[in-house]
Parts: sequence; structure tokens; C-alpha cells
Amino acid sequence: MDYYFKATAATTPQSVVTSPLSAPTDKYYVPSPTPSSRVHGRFRERPRLVGLFPEDTATTGRWERTVPQATAAQPGSDHTVNGAVCWVTDGRAGQQVSDYDVDDGQTTLTSPLLNMQGKLSPRVSFWLWYSNNVGITNPGTNIFVVDILQR
Repeated sequence: MDYYFKATAATTPQSVVTSPLSAPTDKYYVPSPTPSSRVHGRFRERPRLVGLFPEDTATTGRWERTVPQATAAQPGSDHTVNGAVCWVTDGRAGQQVSDYDVDDGQTTLTSPLLNMQGKLSPRVSFWLWYSNNVGITNPGTNIFVVDILQR
């Protein structure tokens, strides 16, 4: 499977950023896995993720596993057909869309170690809803980082 990322700013003038920078000419590649090479980690059904760390400095918007309240910045359930519970950065709606977003620091969500030993082309996938352009307080200035660490 070939893919690339493209992000368009919600501001005027709209700026566009791609990754890789030369996309769509150059793309990332991930071979399609076969059923025998999959390492499953269905984290929605089994709460195996961890979302509370002493290093986290956010005053609001820390990770929690809950049913989110719908706002202009977040849906009111997870992405699955009959699902509702998911990991969110504070699922409360509040009076304003920015009342319970991540403020004044970081919040971390981690999975258990996944054993990829012997896997030819391991792949990690997840569903993500990320809003950064709604609200009255500094829209478009938040950073969302996904790290995949190899041990």
C-alpha cells in the first residue's frame, strides 16, 4: 500500500504541507499483511492502554477511557458501528469547545510493548480524531505527536 499525508491549514491563505515533502511524487510504502503475520491489539474492548503519567503536565485534557460528549471539535462516540467508549483527552463538552481540551502541557497515552520479532514489515494502525481548528483560544496552534519507539 502506498500512502502520504497532506494537511491543509484552515486559515487564509491556506497553506498545504505533505509528508514526505515530495508527495504525491514520492510516497510511503507498507506491504499488505497476511493474516498469519498480524499482531492484534484491540485496545477499545480491553483497556490495555495507559493514560496517566507523572511526567504529564497538562492542566486539562488528560487521556481517559470514556464515552465522549459530542462538541464541534469531537464526535460523541468511537468509530465502530456499536461502539461508544474510546480513549479521549477529556471527553467532557463544557460550556465552550475549548473548556476541556489539552492545556498547559502534555498528556501521554501508551500501549503495552508489542512483540514484532520475526515480522517482515510490521504495521501499527489506529483510528484518530484530531481537531485543531475549532475554539476561540489559539485555534490551529496545538501539536499532536505520535511516537513509535523501538526497543
